[in-house]
Amino acid sequence: MGAQYFWVSDDDAYPRPDALQSLHRALTGFQADNGWRPSFACSRVEWIDGSLCEMNCPRTVWDWARFVRPGSAWALVDSASFVSVMIPRWAVSEHGLPIADYFIWFDDAEYTRRIARSYPGIFVPESVVVHDTPDNRGVNFGLVDDKSLWKFKYGARNETSWRRREMGLMGVLAYAYGVRGQMRRGDVPSSLRRQIYGAIIKGLGFRPAIERV
Repeated sequence: MGAQYFWVSDDDAYPRPDALQSLHRALTGFQADNGWRPSFACSRVEWIDGSLCEMNCPRTVWDWARFVRPGSAWALVDSASFVSVMIPRWAVSEHGLPIADYFIWFDDAEYTRRIARSYPGIFVPESVVVHDTPDNRGVNFGLVDDKSLWKFKYGARNETSWRRREMGLMGVLAYAYGVRGQMRRGDVPSSLRRQIYGAIIKGLGFRPAIERV
């Protein structure tokens, strides 16, 4: 439809009135000041009490502070959640669309890491969105229970699929070892552990195509 930017968010996320404007201003301002085109801009996602929402904290690159200055504290990141992220049209044209089959877990991480191959994204702390989740917990397989099992299974399958594509079998083994450790420390019941391991095995052969535009 001719849009030059796409703002992606969740149905349980509530942006402050200037959240969108702040993302757009950061994207255009960063390029004007530094000559680089960020592949995306993501908001500071807070929980309902104003603290940082742990599951939506973006991942920084090694030189994340390269352009952080007073008045423009835009850290470089290469992975962010879809709770609030602005993506320029050029990044979609060059890297394709998010993988629909990765919904509901890891679709955002896979996509932002993919488009960040061109150039990292930026974290924009002045753009604030509140994520109204039941509790404020990060992603940890030690928290798997009967209620959350379905979502963790998607996460295990999808991240395994991505690691198989990007890192090979050694990357998958390292991931599986980390998941095993989290579940052991969290004393997750063996019946649930087996289902998570089954999802990891399923992910080895799960290779959805990237749709181009």
